[in-house]
Parts: sequence; C-alpha cells; structure tokens
Amino acid sequence: MIKRLNLLILCIYLTLFPGCIAITYGVSNSPYILKKENLTSKKRALWITISSEFFLNGKKKIADDDATKDRIKLVKDTYNDSGLFMLQDRNTKDGLKVNITITEIGSANQGMAMLTGISFGLIPSWASSDFYVTTIYMDEQGRTTGEIVTKGSQLYLFHLGLLPFTPFLFPFSKVDDLIIELNDQSIKEAIRRGILQIEQNP
Repeated sequence: MIKRLNLLILCIYLTLFPGCIAITYGVSNSPYILKKENLTSKKRALWITISSEFFLNGKKKIADDDATKDRIKLVKDTYNDSGLFMLQDRNTKDGLKVNITITEIGSANQGMAMLTGISFGLIPSWASSDFYVTTIYMDEQGRTTGEIVTKGSQLYLFHLGLLPFTPFLFPFSKVDDLIIELNDQSIKEAIRRGILQIEQNP
C-alpha cells in the first residue's frame, strides 16, 4: 500500500495497532447531475497538470513522491471515467487545459498517537485532514476561463475497539475515495457554471 501524506506521523503506530478508521464529512456537493449515457458531445482533448501539497499542524511538509503519483493517477482516472475528455500526453496548442492542486491540511496530536501505539490501542487518539481541490480551467490560448474549489474532510480515529470496522473504513482507501469524489464534483460544478460546455439528451 502506497503511503499517504495525511497519516505520515501515525502510520508507524498503525502497523502496531490496526484499529483505525476514517470518517469522511463536509464534502462539496454540486447539484448538477451528469448522465453519461445521455452524452452527445464529442470528447474534448484535455491536458492536465496536477500538483499536491501537504501541511501538518500548520507546517508545510515535503510531498511524498509515491503519494503524489498515486493522486495524479486518481485524478486522471476520474477525468477519463467522466466520458467527457481525451487526456493528452503532452501540452499542445489545441484542447482544454486544466491545472489541479490538491491541498491537504492535517492536524494530529503526536503525543497522543505515541500513547496509542505504546498502549496497543487501549488509549485512543485521533487526527483530521481537510482536503481542497483547486481546479483552474484554461482555453486553447491558455486564458483562464474559471476556477472551482471543492472541499472535503476526514476524521481519523485510533482505538482497539475500532478493529472490527477497520476493513470497511480503512483510511488509505477512504482517502482515495475522497480524492475521486472531489474531482468528480469539480467537473459537475464546472458544467453547472458553464465553464465546461457539453451536450446531452434530456
């Protein structure tokens, strides 16, 4: 499993104590409903640039290469699966351009996390992360046509009693799900605002 930035400090204790779950809340929700089966417009050529940044307890941390690569793949898969785009391997003069920044702002009590590890989960601890996906849309000439920011948060709980729930609420997979959801909501909101123009049957 590829390491995730938001649990960098706590993952050492997670290996000793697997009773950890992630609860997702406060996710941006666009009212637009995209019906892929009704799409009539042709796929648009799309060039994506993606960056990721991480802050823990108010301090910016060095981005983990594996986690960054994993998130880049998740974003590209989301845009591919939308049925709206043909992703380009290189920047060209033609086609839509999108710049995406994934910002994670984490908070954790490292002292409590250590106590959780030492006590093998008898002493509970917790951490949280706020995720922001900022998407800037540009036309073929590189002019900015719009910006969408989607947000979601996760609460991480560590305690021995949570062990039965870990397979269903495992933090690493829940982070993946949130990254996908935030990008999916960004696409829908861009359509709703008219930043992305599509054609579909009623």
